[in-house]
Amino acid sequence: MSNQDNQQSAPVYTHHGLLDMVQDPNANLEEVLLHLNQLINDANHLNQQNATLQAEVDTQAQILNSSADGPLLTLTASLRSIAQGNQEAIRIHQENQRSQEAYQASMANILNQLSNRPASVVNTNPDRHSTPVPFTDKFKGPEGELTFMVFKAQLQAQINKFPHAFTTDVDKITYAFQCMAGAPARYFAMLFNGQLQDPQGLMRNYTLFLETTDHMYGDQHSREECEHKLNRLRQANGTFQEYLMRFRELSSRTEWNDAALLSRFKDGLSFEIKSNLASQWTKFSTMEEIVAAANIASQNLKTRELFTRRGQAAQQQHQQAHRRQQTVLVSSTPSGPSPMDLDAVTFRKLSETERQRRKDHNLCLYCGGAGHRIPQCPVKNPIQANVISEYQGNDEAEI
Repeated sequence: MSNQDNQQSAPVYTHHGLLDMVQDPNANLEEVLLHLNQLINDANHLNQQNATLQAEVDTQAQILNSSADGPLLTLTASLRSIAQGNQEAIRIHQENQRSQEAYQASMANILNQLSNRPASVVNTNPDRHSTPVPFTDKFKGPEGELTFMVFKAQLQAQINKFPHAFTTDVDKITYAFQCMAGAPARYFAMLFNGQLQDPQGLMRNYTLFLETTDHMYGDQHSREECEHKLNRLRQANGTFQEYLMRFRELSSRTEWNDAALLSRFKDGLSFEIKSNLASQWTKFSTMEEIVAAANIASQNLKTRELFTRRGQAAQQQHQQAHRRQQTVLVSSTPSGPSPMDLDAVTFRKLSETERQRRKDHNLCLYCGGAGHRIPQCPVKNPIQANVISEYQGNDEAEI
């Protein structure tokens, strides 16, 4: 009967869990109703199993009654078996009654709690709790990695995401305190506990709370350093997007006005972007205008660099092809160096044997080439006209 006991105890435990969920004002109403419906289905299924078991017990009792006269059972044994079967049936019936009574009482309690549940705590979104979980990465002030700027932005994101959970400034301050650790948490804990006086109403005004947090544990201590780094910031050989991101990060932690930021941003751009924007340099009056124009100029420079690399690759291919062609022409000469092969020409005095050989083969006595004499030698008297570039490719073919 251990399986039956487990089946009877499981709904009771589930009822308790569901009752705790109903009493939680942040619990999801849709989820509560879903579990409640599941409990009802489980109870109906348990009743069907109990009815089937009772029917089996009745059947066994009938079999024992009908077999009382059989040769295998005495009258005493038959009566004892019938009595035991009836006792088992009575016990099962009593357990079923107790389970039904406990189930009905628990369900009545749950339904009563649901009927008294305030309408204001009902969550309109079935997939989201009304109160967000505090940050895992706590704000610790200067000793932590989370800056006040990021901390404030994360708080605002949670407020926008869970508007029903932050209806008052006290709700926002309480949640912000839960997202703190270290020195900020210790200070505001004394205000929460009443160990420090709060004449300004700091713990009731969310805006004042953030201003005080920024003043005591924010980024003011590093503003002078950020201003120094911003003055030295240059794009140099970096990408425009890297320069823009770093500029925005540093400028957000300073108190410079728009004119100062615009001047500093323009001065830090690379020489290439400045040259590209030279014709309209004085027309940019806002950060949005200069950022948009510099971004387009950066893209144009990337495209130009791409075309330049393609053109250089094509030119190298043509030069290599030209060198291979010259090598073939030199190797096809019958004897002696080519007239244009300057590296193969030696200007030392010819021996009598070499001089006689060139005369016998009607070769030039200066370079050893065929088909001309010294006055027409192209090595001794090179022709300067008709010089053309070796690169005769077509850029459009590479695009």
